[in-house]
Amino acid sequence: MIIDRYAALERATGTNVVKVGDIWWQQVRPFLYRPLLPFKKYDLKDAIEGVNRIGALQHGVADGQSYDSYLNPIVFDELQSYDMKNLRYNVRKHIKKALRNDVTVSRIVDEREFSENAYPCYVSFYERTKYAFDTSRRQKDRFSRWSHALFEFPETVVLGAFAGRELVSFEISCLVEDTLVLKTLVNSDKALKLGAPDLLLHTYRISTREQPEIHAIYVGMLGQSPGINEYYFIRGARVLALPAFLHIHPALLWLIRKANKSIYGRLHGLANDELLAKSLSDEQRRSERFTVDVPLVIRGEAADRKRFQEERFTLIVNAHGALLALGTKVSLGQKLLLMNPTNWHECQAKVVYVETPSGGLTRVGVELDRPVPEFWQVSSLPAD
Repeated sequence: MIIDRYAALERATGTNVVKVGDIWWQQVRPFLYRPLLPFKKYDLKDAIEGVNRIGALQHGVADGQSYDSYLNPIVFDELQSYDMKNLRYNVRKHIKKALRNDVTVSRIVDEREFSENAYPCYVSFYERTKYAFDTSRRQKDRFSRWSHALFEFPETVVLGAFAGRELVSFEISCLVEDTLVLKTLVNSDKALKLGAPDLLLHTYRISTREQPEIHAIYVGMLGQSPGINEYYFIRGARVLALPAFLHIHPALLWLIRKANKSIYGRLHGLANDELLAKSLSDEQRRSERFTVDVPLVIRGEAADRKRFQEERFTLIVNAHGALLALGTKVSLGQKLLLMNPTNWHECQAKVVYVETPSGGLTRVGVELDRPVPEFWQVSSLPAD
């Protein structure tokens, strides 16, 4: 699907989009527009026309250009290395549970079938979550109109999870250029009990693993919906820190900062350092972090399956894990063996965060198999 076609779909399903020059913009707040593909980089010169036409804008900038903020899209990347065995135990458990319960996943291609069967699922989802976006879809006729708009675009994929003949969960996606965009995920109460959502995502990731032309799966922006953000983090998604430029009148930005610090914070975005806490697991984020140099010997298997060993110092530690820099390429979910040469203690760890390499090194977040605060030999490190 080309970007113009995707923009037409977004407009048909209720998103306010406008094209200025070669860039499609979508309204994300009453006063602000961002690119329809917010994970892409745009030349500052190309964006200026949009500022003159529609007002306040924020967009990722081309490499080497000035920036004053960050955009934080959430993506699954390294798609061809996906392996279910690298998922967390509870996620694997959900997938197996769905299969034991005979949940099946298939594409829905009939508009009438979707409109009739998806509506009860959507109502169950709304009653549980009180999802605020476009609440008019709770009305069956409005839901049918939305369904009709979706199926006017046959490139759109509607994937459903079924318990027998009952549709219990569905996800809507579009392949836009080289990125699979996951637009809408709806789970009924029954779907959660059966483990259907994880089977849906697993199906998508198996599919993209076999399509090397797809470079990433985009699931949304950090902070839009914390619960959904967390859902994807636990399943291996990561947050990008995309240098961005915010074209906005200084007086308006000052008012936003005074009136709503939460919105101001999301406009500013998070740099890579600040993202660490959000990209590590729940357990790690509950631990107090310390910036301390702890010597480590790190052993593991490189991308070419050759064993490697590096001697490094930590950048940040807590009871549950650490941030460190490696010269060897590693991937999310990969197991490493850490050894602290000051006390000869060893711990198994899993890679849960990987940055873009810089200067020959890659900053990597690791999570210990279990909290071992004494491993670090930091006297003030708490057990939790």
